[in-house]
Amino acid sequence: MSLFHFSEKTFDYLAGPLPHGYSPKDRAQIISINIFPIFLVPILGLALCFLWQDQSSVFKMIAILLIILCSVPVVFNVFKKFDLAKTIYTFQSPFLILVYCWLLGENFGIQYFFIILFGYPFVFFRSDQKQKTILFFIYNALCLLYFELGKSPLAPLKLDEQITFEIQLIVLFVLAIFCAILILSFYYMLKRNEQSLEMKSSELEKAYGMKQDFLATMSHELRTPLNAVVTISALLDESPNRKDRDKLIHLLKFSANNLLSIINDILDFSKLEVSKIKLDNRPHEFKELLLEIKETHKNLADEKGLALTLSIDKEIDDVYRLDDVKLGQILGNIIGNAIKFTELGRISMIIKKIGDSGYHDIIRFEIVDTGSGIPEEELSEIFESFSQVKSVTTRKKDGSGLGLAIVKRLLNLYDAEIKVESSIGKGSRFYFDLSLKRGGQVLKLEDEKIDALLGKKLLLVEDNAINSMVAQKLLASWGIIVMLAFNGEEAIAKCKAEEYDLILMDLHMPVMDGFNAAKHIREVENINIYTPIFALTADVTGETNRTYNKYFDGFLTKPIQKEKLQKLLVSQLS
Repeated sequence: MSLFHFSEKTFDYLAGPLPHGYSPKDRAQIISINIFPIFLVPILGLALCFLWQDQSSVFKMIAILLIILCSVPVVFNVFKKFDLAKTIYTFQSPFLILVYCWLLGENFGIQYFFIILFGYPFVFFRSDQKQKTILFFIYNALCLLYFELGKSPLAPLKLDEQITFEIQLIVLFVLAIFCAILILSFYYMLKRNEQSLEMKSSELEKAYGMKQDFLATMSHELRTPLNAVVTISALLDESPNRKDRDKLIHLLKFSANNLLSIINDILDFSKLEVSKIKLDNRPHEFKELLLEIKETHKNLADEKGLALTLSIDKEIDDVYRLDDVKLGQILGNIIGNAIKFTELGRISMIIKKIGDSGYHDIIRFEIVDTGSGIPEEELSEIFESFSQVKSVTTRKKDGSGLGLAIVKRLLNLYDAEIKVESSIGKGSRFYFDLSLKRGGQVLKLEDEKIDALLGKKLLLVEDNAINSMVAQKLLASWGIIVMLAFNGEEAIAKCKAEEYDLILMDLHMPVMDGFNAAKHIREVENINIYTPIFALTADVTGETNRTYNKYFDGFLTKPIQKEKLQKLLVSQLS
């Protein structure tokens, strides 16, 4: 056995079994604490062996007390009280050294340990323990000053030359060990700081690269549909009665939806990155939902001459509890990619039950295409942000490069994992498994009384004239009486004067914002204190404002999604 291996085994024994998560620095601290009595107790041991008969009971009591004190931190280490052991060890060290100086006198150089102790806070205290560090510096300095300037309460031991020489050797050896521990500890800290700086530098370079990728990708992806919106709007403005008016309006709607889809991808990805999105599981008619997802993408497939098919296992239940929006995003992103990278053939949606557990079924979702395929070396990259297939076998396609990254993170919410199999020139197969709870009562919009909205009174608080007009026309088409306010102060005044069935509140407005307006309506006595207030905003971060979101019954994002708003109003007002 090599000396290195022997010393490593010895240190492992001295450290003992450490809990998971403890660093090499923690291990070194525990070893140094456990070594401390091993070196100091022999000094007393020699004195006790040769002088026990000749010394007073005071000396014997002091010797026993020192041995006990040296052993206390080790006992706490044995019982896994590591932080307490470090604190006791650090603060008892100056006192122990002071007592040894009194007992042995100045000829042994024990006072040099006071100098070494000034480095202890850097080794044994964390950077946030400033009070302990300052207190220890003062405490150690006072012990040193007392030794130099004060009078010792103990008479130094009278030792013969042999014992004196042996004790001097032990002290020098211990001094060297402690110096080595400090040097290694400081070296470790410097090395760690250097590695931390290198890591941060690497992360900054990576972040800068991602920023450049983001700007390059988004500038193209946003400008393309935006250019169509601006150009078509200008053409319709110049000639409202054009022969191709219907076609231009269709293209305008397509470009606007494309633009909205890209913006939603960016916002969804940013929220998923900071874990701001949660599942909203409700009972849904599963087969009907899958048909809707298929029909949503059928036109895009038809335009490329591709067949989009849906196959559903007969064993699958009619109703499952799930988040229909998130599942739509997951499948939509995968299907959209499949259509994008497939020039001939078909895209198949295959849904089958592969198992069950209690009230849950294990459902496998497969999207299989006959597209260009993905090289094996790129399979691990396609789920990363802004990633697109780089292979020369497929020309670079338009897209934000966020779709599959969003899929991966949304599936994490389900504790599921996306998997892919692909073959160049033959196509790809994306699949994942979800555990879905069976059953529940499905609340359908058509089953409810939409005419219950007729005559309901709603306060719309919106500072933008165009947004206000669009929302007012939409709400009025459902028979709702809409009253307008253009800032928070107007909303508060109207809430004092008239009762409303529901309030839609923009968040960012002049004079007074929606947050403070909602707070005032909820906290100051008025006839609308219990009226439902829903935020209608383009600010996706508003929902995470813990100070104010308790004043809202929910959050709706702009642009207004007609179906979602209608469903909300029916559920609140019917």
